[in-house]
Amino acid sequence: MIKELNSLEEINAASLLCWGCFIKFQAPTLTDEGVETFKQLVSYEMLKKKHETNELELFGFFQEGNLVGIIALKEHSHISLFFVKEEYHNVGIGKKLMSFIVERCKSRQCLKLTLNSSIYANEVYKKFGFISLNSVQELNGIIYIPMELKL
Repeated sequence: MIKELNSLEEINAASLLCWGCFIKFQAPTLTDEGVETFKQLVSYEMLKKKHETNELELFGFFQEGNLVGIIALKEHSHISLFFVKEEYHNVGIGKKLMSFIVERCKSRQCLKLTLNSSIYANEVYKKFGFISLNSVQELNGIIYIPMELKL
């Protein structure tokens, strides 16, 4: 089941899920600066602030009452976070979360969906139909590839 994350408990769970997935899959490819930058971006305090100021819409996939995947949208058409717990990879949760966001953006008359992919997730996003807009970029130690999906 997908639902918007609103409670402080859900936002904290999203922060922990993002950090856990990041440490496992992306942190090994980044500098200490990149790891620290990301840590600040997904901290409970930052997610709570961005949620409260409507800068970020957080959605979670729940299985048996547990948060197992999240996707976050900013500016109505930019995916800023997309993580699924490792034990739930390759069972369709990511696909359901992405489909949910695509439909949400289409209903808002968005023409495209954008994101900054990690090196690790680049092939996953290509399977969803995203195309690279540029070569590998770096900002504050975060290495990414800008991508978009025309809707």
